[in-house]
Amino acid sequence: MRTYSISPAAPVISAGFIGEGHSILEDRNAKRAATLERHFDDVYRVFMKKLSDFALQSKATTEETDKLQALLDELIETRKLLNPL
Repeated sequence: MRTYSISPAAPVISAGFIGEGHSILEDRNAKRAATLERHFDDVYRVFMKKLSDFALQSKATTEETDKLQALLDELIETRKLLNPL
């Protein structure tokens, strides 16, 4: 009686997985998380710079307060997206 063994020569792609349990979806989530973290960091730095400038000014304009509010809203939204990751 003969015995046979099957060994694939190339990684098998099936249902979002490549080879030894490496998930394409995991790669996408990791890249997305890294992009969101960089975005959050960039917006945070701009927000802190603008907030420092705002705190040192004697009079605040409506335009400056609106820009600060928009930056803060962006930080909050980005943080919400990062939470599930």
